[in-house]
Amino acid sequence: MGLEHIAPLIEADAKKQVYAATWGHLFPKDDTYFGTIRVCTGIYGENCILSEEIHIDGSPWWYETLQSFVCDFLMDKEEGVVYEIYITATVVLHKFFWEPWECEGDEDVDITVPYKIEREIVITENPEFKEVYNV
Repeated sequence: MGLEHIAPLIEADAKKQVYAATWGHLFPKDDTYFGTIRVCTGIYGENCILSEEIHIDGSPWWYETLQSFVCDFLMDKEEGVVYEIYITATVVLHKFFWEPWECEGDEDVDITVPYKIEREIVITENPEFKEVYNV
């Protein structure tokens, strides 16, 4: 049995470390942000973020979170309609407890990494959103 199943996990963790080392200073400092974004689906099916009025620093985490949120939001919406969405962006900490590693043949050896903490940004839509206008 090789280590092929572990390689993607190690690579993903390495990417997160590079993000933090390179752009970590841009990660949001506060716990919660409130604001407005205007989005639409273009005539070719692309998702467009027209504007965002939220006081959060730009970072890879914010970009990925916003793109994912907009993609999910516009999935079943009509083309050419501009939506103004009131959002809340919250910084969430996840504490992951690792499973102990057991070495084959030696029942007494138990290597345990206690936990690691990962931060992510979560966007939630405030209940009232409105169609701004048809393009």
